[in-house]
Amino acid sequence: MRCGMDHEEAATKLNASAYDQRFWEARYTRDQTSFEWYTALTAKLSELLQELQPGCSVLDLGCGTSALAEDVARLGFNVTGVDYSAASVALCSSRPDAQATYVLGDALALPFPPSSFAAVLDKATFDVRTHCFC
Repeated sequence: MRCGMDHEEAATKLNASAYDQRFWEARYTRDQTSFEWYTALTAKLSELLQELQPGCSVLDLGCGTSALAEDVARLGFNVTGVDYSAASVALCSSRPDAQATYVLGDALALPFPPSSFAAVLDKATFDVRTHCFC
């Protein structure tokens, strides 16, 4: 099964603004609800997390305002969400039931020492691989 377009076609359709930090800052300032690309914590992700011991450190890379970090934290993991939008970090940190830690940072220059995490999650990639069998 295909996604409906080849990789070259998909690349030409990407919206360059989505890679601009100002785009995300404005988006998360304007809309302060939890933003889920396609899915919540799925059975496949739960299965993958079973490979880790509870209490392990997990990084949610590009967390945005998704509930993924909180879902994983509720399973007993020490989760850190990192995003380069200050608005999303502030929003997630201010959730009354927040169990994860949220940090402002760039995925290309992470503010953590090497080997800080047992696993790294990127929800957008997981969603695409779950729903698009490329």
